[in-house]
Amino acid sequence: MSIARTLSAFAAVLLLSAAAAAQGALDGQFLKLNLVAKGHVVDAQGVVTPATYKDTVYLFLQADGSLYDYSITYESAPGVWSTTGISSFSPSGDNEELVASTNFTFPGAGDVSLACTVTLELKIKLDAQDAFKSCTVKTLGGVLDGATLDGVLPFEGGIKVTGKVVPESKLPFPVL
Repeated sequence: MSIARTLSAFAAVLLLSAAAAAQGALDGQFLKLNLVAKGHVVDAQGVVTPATYKDTVYLFLQADGSLYDYSITYESAPGVWSTTGISSFSPSGDNEELVASTNFTFPGAGDVSLACTVTLELKIKLDAQDAFKSCTVKTLGGVLDGATLDGVLPFEGGIKVTGKVVPESKLPFPVL
């Protein structure tokens, strides 16, 4: 094997290892996500009413190869916390930044359902030994797609997601 081929193969292995390390860095972490959706609700007669919805949800991540499995914990009623089933997304990126473009459905109290297509940027900080240190989240773009505030009328517009990793000791609900 030529030196160029050997170096090329070595570089490819390093790149794959770096991506896997970054993706695995968030394994077992909770992300506290602040949601702000702005747009309008359209009733059966076509009347358009401006609407804004704000909420906080918690995304629990588990690395699964090149995917992240996640569940969302949200306040379904005052003081009552519920958790969704497990879904997955496939991020791309490196040790310092992952980008996930996917469909999410962020549930809320009552019949709120913020179905959306969103691109999230996850900025990861690792320490000198490449161990996880912190992560922040922001939206690169997001649009509501099948969202509703009452379970009936469509809520159309955009969504902004910001957040960060939060330790289990700071969660407002017990971890089972």
